[in-house]
Amino acid sequence: MSRWWVGAGLLWLALVCLQAVVERRSEERRRRTGVIQILVPADQQVRIVEVRHAGRAWQYVLDQGNWRCPAYHAAFAPAERLTALLRSVQGCTGTQVRADAAFDRRFGLDPEARLELILRDVQGRELAALHAGAPVPGTAGREAYLRPVGTQAVFHGHVNPWVFVGRPPQALIDGRLLAGSWDARAVVEIGMEDSERGEPAVLRRQALAARSLVPGQPASRWVLVRSGAARPCEPASVEGYLDFLHRVRWVSLEDPGAFRPGQRPVRLWLRDDRGQADTLEIGGAAAAGEVFVWRRGARQVARVSAAAAALLCPPARLLLEPLESPTPFARALGPDRGGEEDPW
Repeated sequence: MSRWWVGAGLLWLALVCLQAVVERRSEERRRRTGVIQILVPADQQVRIVEVRHAGRAWQYVLDQGNWRCPAYHAAFAPAERLTALLRSVQGCTGTQVRADAAFDRRFGLDPEARLELILRDVQGRELAALHAGAPVPGTAGREAYLRPVGTQAVFHGHVNPWVFVGRPPQALIDGRLLAGSWDARAVVEIGMEDSERGEPAVLRRQALAARSLVPGQPASRWVLVRSGAARPCEPASVEGYLDFLHRVRWVSLEDPGAFRPGQRPVRLWLRDDRGQADTLEIGGAAAAGEVFVWRRGARQVARVSAAAAALLCPPARLLLEPLESPTPFARALGPDRGGEEDPW
């Protein structure tokens, strides 16, 4: 009789343990399939972003506060786009919809279709990797199917990384001559040297004395200083020039060894309201209708249209006098292409 009770007790214990295992697995399944999960850790110190798609790859490296693309002459990448991409991906969440790779094509996660993101630290060590597939139906393209690398699970992601890199992806390149942390509209002083025009000149933003301020009027003015004499500039003309500097684009970047000086030295020294400084040197002809421009602070040599390069160091009259519309600066810019170019 005692053996029967022992056997019954052991059977009951086994059933209890089996039920516990089943309940735990069921709970894990419910947690995976019905609960929001974090797919990529948040607050990582990402310094390198790699983007891959259909056999192509792009790498962006954070260098002294600027995102740059080492593979293309250290071109600047648009910081807003990469910052937004990282904010979207780091700490992103999703809910599981499948637990295997059998339906990858259905979710846009097969190797030829998916977007691959790899986040690395300053030493190049992988912090996280994520595959992004097709947009989730009914989300207006704001959400996509995601898979953290190293798992077989497919998640309904609550973000869509494709939004920030394009579909299909293209190189994220900022084609402006003064790209990076510079904002030419924040420049407070520009030194100009052109041997054909005599003494170097300095375009300087000058604060007005408090007693001369008029309500509703600017607290500063622009002056052009040459040979110790300061001449007041036309505000709208200077603003047009600064906007031109902010927007002027290169045709392509070249190896620094390609730079050829011009027949006469033409240089600009720029300083902004944060104390940042840079130098532009306008060189010789690079091709028909193009000249070299060496941006020393960025360690870049660019090919720029000759029409735009000629106005980097403009004649004094374009700063001192009112200009017709469209201004020479606006005409030199041409149609605003906007966005970033893919140089490959």
